[in-house]
Amino acid sequence: MLFYKSNNTLQVGMSMSAVFDNARANTPEPMPQLESCNKKIYVYQNEMKFIDIKSERENLSAFGLITCASVVFASVGNEDPAIVCVYHAPSGVLSNNIIQDAVTGLGNPNLNNLYVIYAINNKKDENYIAEAGKLITFGIPNDNIVFIEQINSSCFGINSHGQVGVFG
Repeated sequence: MLFYKSNNTLQVGMSMSAVFDNARANTPEPMPQLESCNKKIYVYQNEMKFIDIKSERENLSAFGLITCASVVFASVGNEDPAIVCVYHAPSGVLSNNIIQDAVTGLGNPNLNNLYVIYAINNKKDENYIAEAGKLITFGIPNDNIVFIEQINSSCFGINSHGQVGVFG
């Protein structure tokens, strides 16, 4: 699992792949921020929602993150449907059933093509790390998971352009 280091600045318009590149660099980088738009879809505790990648901008975000985690799933395979997903994990807890629901909703992509961001408002601890580790146990490659702590926002998600971040 990759751990994102924030330099406590914000950057609008960061793609999911840019977040992974920044995490791999292992240097402090800006916290990604979603550009504000008129269509905001909130994902409440223990909900999972999907949106299509398309030209019309929609922001899909887990809302009300205090002890919960926003778990963002997207497939990067060219043959996979252009769909992204956000799950609002209560207290950061994941289960195989929840992960399977996300994978199924994304069209059952090859797990090597699945990217996941696990974002929390708190500092990471062994419980959050263990919950995010369930993604690895499920079969998602270690390097395809980014853990972001201390997002300093009650919302984190993805938009229909494939950009991720806290709500702007």
